[in-house]
Amino acid sequence: MKKLFLLATVATALPTLAMANDGTGRVGAAAIVAPSYLGGNAYDVRPLPVVEYSRDNWFVGTTRGLGAEHSFGSLRASLALTYSPGRDQD
Repeated sequence: MKKLFLLATVATALPTLAMANDGTGRVGAAAIVAPSYLGGNAYDVRPLPVVEYSRDNWFVGTTRGLGAEHSFGSLRASLALTYSPGRDQD
């Protein structure tokens, strides 16, 4: 059984890339740090690729999922579909 306790982002992201169609994107890497089992003292570190792209109010990527965002002055609201890998049953 694995439970995610900490998501540590390693700032290796490249500068924001200007896309030809007025969108923006970035590419980088992160690391997920979690105990080997619930209550354990040993930790597993797994790499996580970071790939993001956004245009107008739409976005897609490995950290935010697929969705849309709207700004109301200084307030932002978004709706997204994301993936959760679940957990092992051992």
